[in-house]
Amino acid sequence: DEFGYWHLHGLLTNVADYPVGGFSLEVHIGDSPVADADSDGVFGVGPGAVQPFNLRLPQTVSSVDDFEVVVVDIQRISLNPVKLEIIQSQLAAAENGIVTLVGEVQNTASVPALIHSARTGLFTAEEELVTTATCQVCPGYLLPSEKAPVQFLLYGHPATAVVGEHQIYIAANEAPMVDGLVFNFEEPFHTYLDTTGGSHLLGDFQNSSDKTLALELTGTFYDQNGGIVGASSYKLPVYALPGETSPYEFILADPLETVTDWSIRVELARTSERIDPVYSLVSTGEEITKEENQWTVAGEAVNESGETLRLISVVVGLREKGTGYLVGLAQQIKA
Repeated sequence: DEFGYWHLHGLLTNVADYPVGGFSLEVHIGDSPVADADSDGVFGVGPGAVQPFNLRLPQTVSSVDDFEVVVVDIQRISLNPVKLEIIQSQLAAAENGIVTLVGEVQNTASVPALIHSARTGLFTAEEELVTTATCQVCPGYLLPSEKAPVQFLLYGHPATAVVGEHQIYIAANEAPMVDGLVFNFEEPFHTYLDTTGGSHLLGDFQNSSDKTLALELTGTFYDQNGGIVGASSYKLPVYALPGETSPYEFILADPLETVTDWSIRVELARTSERIDPVYSLVSTGEEITKEENQWTVAGEAVNESGETLRLISVVVGLREKGTGYLVGLAQQIKA
């Protein structure tokens, strides 16, 4: 890779008739494991299931051509796997060598599913493995019949001719039903193209529950034929208070020219309730200056809570005069 590390990609198949987990992978040269070989983690694998892996090796093994991958500390585990369906996917390669794979997964089971891992493998036309990757945009929890996007970024393979096929591997387990939380996504939405060619979708949503929540949102973007063309995630930098309206922003690397529709969902697996109090601060002395391609907002946050605060999240939104529509968003964390 660009840092000089070597990567060993492979596929792991559970040939036992029971699920296994709690293990790790080692690369052995001779009788000894390679020091500093770093695995991206392997999760529970059901009977007959396949899971890709990626081992990052130090630069010292560059001249080695004989090695062995060893599974250590393997255990029999209790697992109730849920099979999810990849209902569509799209692979695109850019001139800079970045390959993007975006797809949509659906829970076709009758029970909720908790997704432990989502990985992909790219193959040549001769079905030889080229590379693997973990997901960049990852679903976490799916109710029965629910859909969610999954997106992968892979580097160093600029020629689409190298890649003949791809597979997406989802590891999911049966999960209890989560009580629904109510969120209202308000219209209108605002979109714009930045100076690097990236696309932005901005809007507001309201936490209509009675809980103070840490939230992560995912957006799925479709063309006029309903095909998925992009996905993005956004983690709120501040807690969403009950009844409060919060801004959000999705960013895509490509223009929104082909996008005609989108959907937004709350990732319940990465949603948590805040029990301790959350304090809102007062901002003063705001100054706004406009340059050619950006706005700068400066000011002070005043702590009137009477408590000593360890961390402050500042979110600045630019809104259109007259309508109040959100047209720009920035955030900063101050310790």
